[in-house]
Amino acid sequence: MKKILTIVSILLCCFLLFACADNAPATDDGTVINQDGDGTVIKPSGEPGGNQQQDPPQDPGETEATIDVYVTFSNAGVLEMKQEKVTVTDLNGDDKFTAEEAIRAFHAAKNKEFELNGGYITKIWSISTGNCMYYINNEMAYSIDTEMADGDYLNAYIIKDTTAWSDSYTFFTEHAVEATAGEEVMLTVKNLETDANWNTSKVATAGAKITIDGEEGEFTTDEDGKVTLSFENVGTYVVVASSDTMNLVPTVCVVTVKPVAIDVYVTFSNAGVLEMKQEKITVTDLNNDKTITAEEAIRAFHAAKNKEFALSEGFITKIWSVETGNCMYYINDEMAYSINAEMADGDYLNAYIIKDTVAWSDSYTIFTERTVEATAGEEVVLTVKNTELDDQWNASLVPTAGAVITVDGKEGEFVTNENGNVTLTFASAGTYVIVASNDTMSLVPAVCVVTVK
Repeated sequence: MKKILTIVSILLCCFLLFACADNAPATDDGTVINQDGDGTVIKPSGEPGGNQQQDPPQDPGETEATIDVYVTFSNAGVLEMKQEKVTVTDLNGDDKFTAEEAIRAFHAAKNKEFELNGGYITKIWSISTGNCMYYINNEMAYSIDTEMADGDYLNAYIIKDTTAWSDSYTFFTEHAVEATAGEEVMLTVKNLETDANWNTSKVATAGAKITIDGEEGEFTTDEDGKVTLSFENVGTYVVVASSDTMNLVPTVCVVTVKPVAIDVYVTFSNAGVLEMKQEKITVTDLNNDKTITAEEAIRAFHAAKNKEFALSEGFITKIWSVETGNCMYYINDEMAYSINAEMADGDYLNAYIIKDTVAWSDSYTIFTERTVEATAGEEVVLTVKNTELDDQWNASLVPTAGAVITVDGKEGEFVTNENGNVTLTFASAGTYVIVASNDTMSLVPAVCVVTVK
């Protein structure tokens, strides 16, 4: 009898468990609430975003696959997003990124609603409408499943004219442009034109109104769709093309303006010890006055070498992290008398801390050619000169006899003759740093770079 009761109890428990499962609470739309106590809501599989089973928990060590795209969105002619970077996640884990995932991503970023029905948009930007278009890299996307890649541009818009359907997709031929301050930038605007048979072509947009960071000026595109702009200050500018008379979909180009910059070649010695040997340094226009000065070049090489530099009333008080004003600097082997001396791309800057601060005998020394090209086995004649002062402190360059020549830091038996000349031969191709110096003559070390082909 006990066995029979036990079997009946087991069967009753099974019945109750199945009954509970069949009667799990549900919302009005049929969404079933998980009874495991974790609060998970499972949407019906037929709904957007719904699923039949829960995805397995993600490994904490895994990261979701993502790409970055740049989104421009306008609502009936009003720009809401202007080439904003949006991170897109592979929502269904198929190792692809689609227009749908990108659109969902920018809606989530802006807290806007987006809906699909049967693969067609029914709500966009929280507006119940399907009257919208979207382009990827200025090419129409015919499907919400169109694939996208990292760095792509997505332009989407809600159509303004739903009677004559005259909205004309418009675009700059370049999404983004870089320029230097004061440089002229030419941008070109085009729009799609549709013929009687609904065939589209890209045509130059004449008369488009150009705004910069939302401010209107006197800029409009010419008959070729071109407009020339100039930006005086460093920064990022959002340029928009639109029209009050034509039904153009607003379009965006981002212009990044950088400081004027040049490359100079720096040689620096600290009391006779070479610290930099004709190193290329990029110098930027720090005060945006469209010129590059010796000060900006000196600051640039100090920043590159993590050294301190200081001025007081236009005079150097610290150089190479040394508290001193006992220094000199030359541009293209000509003494610079002011920290404001201008420099150009490709110039050579030679600076040094004076070694002899008693007799001030340091003699600025040069190779007459800063760089030389040669072929392997060819004899190369280099000439060294140094500055000599007369009784009136007038300087002149004279041949340097007896300068010790090192090649890539290795001393040999090479010294300059009475004419300041030395003859070298390089057996192998490569780049060689030649240094002329002499401790007994107080020569400021000079550098020549020889490229052997």
